[in-house]
Amino acid sequence: MAPGAWPYLSRRQYALWHDTISPDTRLEGWDGCSGYHYSDSLIYGFSQTHLSGTGIPDYCDVLLMPFTGEVNWKNKDYASPFSHKKEKASPGYYEVVLDKHNIKAALMTSYRSGMHQYTFPEKTTEGKILLDLQHRDEVLESSLEIISPYEVKGMRRSKSWAQNQVVYFYLKFDQPVKNYGIASKDEPVEPTDIKTASINGKISKPISLSLLPGIKPYR
Repeated sequence: MAPGAWPYLSRRQYALWHDTISPDTRLEGWDGCSGYHYSDSLIYGFSQTHLSGTGIPDYCDVLLMPFTGEVNWKNKDYASPFSHKKEKASPGYYEVVLDKHNIKAALMTSYRSGMHQYTFPEKTTEGKILLDLQHRDEVLESSLEIISPYEVKGMRRSKSWAQNQVVYFYLKFDQPVKNYGIASKDEPVEPTDIKTASINGKISKPISLSLLPGIKPYR
């Protein structure tokens, strides 16, 4: 067995370019290089790429975090406590209850993509999702575009163990996005083109996006 931290049980890693979604419970340190550490009690969200057994932190790109209520842009504010008693894991599947807003999150992996399912409390009228592109690594460049009420795409170029890592992503929701807000370095900013609801071109500062998609009835 190689030294270093290993992925959590839910993650099926075919190869470095395949999807390895996982909860992220640690922001720094060699023993948090896989994103998840069993001794932690906070989840910052669910990112799409992770390393296994390296002992050097990197990846943890494109973090998503469901929430309700007001937007908190700083990761220490939007992080949620969780309990191992409310976790379930099997190869390719992970489930946990985020205690802060009582939201159940389920993650599933496929060959080159991952699926997130968020179940909000019964009386919730507005379920929200935070997309954080400045999570963990030093961000050299990032951009995103809302291309339809159901679709968001973008890129992130970062520096850590890999000096120039570029990730392109495409998100598709099963409910339309009703509203959104954008922040740069944890401060709200206006989009450059409100009419098309997009941020065009390259942005030198790390950015985050808060989305308000419609939600299905509680089940």
